Amino acid sequence: YITCGVSSYLYAQTRLPLYSQATSFPLVAAVVGPMFILPNVGLNEWGHAFWFVDELFAAPLHWGFVTLGWCGLFGAAGGVAAQIVSRMSNLADVIWNNAPKAILDPFPSQVNPNAKAGY
Repeated sequence: YITCGVSSYLYAQTRLPLYSQATSFPLVAAVVGPMFILPNVGLNEWGHAFWFVDELFAAPLHWGFVTLGWCGLFGAAGGVAAQIVSRMSNLADVIWNNAPKAILDPFPSQVNPNAKAGY
């Protein structure tokens, strides 16, 4: 799960124009989110060893999995999905509505054409 996330981040940073010129917060959250679950797994195993023996999902010991799972699903994956839908909308406009290809540039040039681009 974590390996697939890191691979998708590296692919996006090196191959996709929307992600190659800037860092996407939803994409970073989608990759880093599973890493935040690992400390919760440690807490869960410690809790089963010393505090709460039963595997009841309603136990407070398991609330971190639910919280992190929902945050990752709707926060990170939802943000990445919104970026994908936005990009697909621009591509559809260019293909079907003959819109100018300038809308495909994720970071259009500044108003002043002589201005230097950069950081």
